[in-house]
Amino acid sequence: MHLSFARSCHQIAAAANAIIVICALLVYNWNPLIDVAGQFLIDPDVAAKSDIIYLLGGDYLARAPLAARLVKRGFAPMIVIAREPGPLTDATVALLTAMGVPRGDVTEILVGRGVTSTADEARALHVYVSAHPVRDVLVVTSMLHSRRAGMAMRRALWGTGVRVRVVCVGEAVYESKEQGQAKLEWIKLIYYFFTFWG
Repeated sequence: MHLSFARSCHQIAAAANAIIVICALLVYNWNPLIDVAGQFLIDPDVAAKSDIIYLLGGDYLARAPLAARLVKRGFAPMIVIAREPGPLTDATVALLTAMGVPRGDVTEILVGRGVTSTADEARALHVYVSAHPVRDVLVVTSMLHSRRAGMAMRRALWGTGVRVRVVCVGEAVYESKEQGQAKLEWIKLIYYFFTFWG
């Protein structure tokens, strides 16, 4: 009984891996598809009043100013950042304070040695909301990252009752010049879809 169950699980895992590889190859190599698929990656929500703004790492020069504007416009009283290894988190905090966000309104989460991926950031958010009275989160990221970021945050917070909205830097329109970035993001999205459950 155990042997047949293990064999079935192995076959399902092998099939899932094959699907991931096939989808990744199709998206990566078929240019007409990537132009259509690029728009699918962009999945922003409408900003709404929230308990915190969760600023994702990465392109902090673009993302931090949006987070600062949202705080100033009253969408949330504070910005939460998961600490990354190295100096990027400090640079982000410095930029936020230079843009007029009081240092006391920026909270850092340190999980382990720091976050290095969207999955890590999603888990760090779960740690934070488990310890604080948070019901609504406004996640700030980039356009092409929005669908994967939203999926990861919602899966990590599944069952907590916390509502996640994702807002993005720039216009919600895919441009062909972003094709290389879109290909990489699609591979990551497919991988997260099958492997990340919080």
